[in-house]
Amino acid sequence: TNIKRGVIEDSANCTRLAKLLRYATSLSGDKQISLSQYVKRMKLKQEHIYFIAAMSIDEAQKSPFVERTQ
Repeated sequence: TNIKRGVIEDSANCTRLAKLLRYATSLSGDKQISLSQYVKRMKLKQEHIYFIAAMSIDEAQKSPFVERTQ
């Protein structure tokens, strides 16, 4: 949470702090990955990254928005 806050509030270090952030993905299981790791494994013609903010992975997976992207 403090790193996320730093990305927003610390303009001098936001780029460096953003590299420390990790995200759960539909393919990563219990492991969280960096944005650069995600970009490296994107499909060849994938142009967009869709995301959802939720309190838990379970809550995110139950969202009707997730269903529309699959």
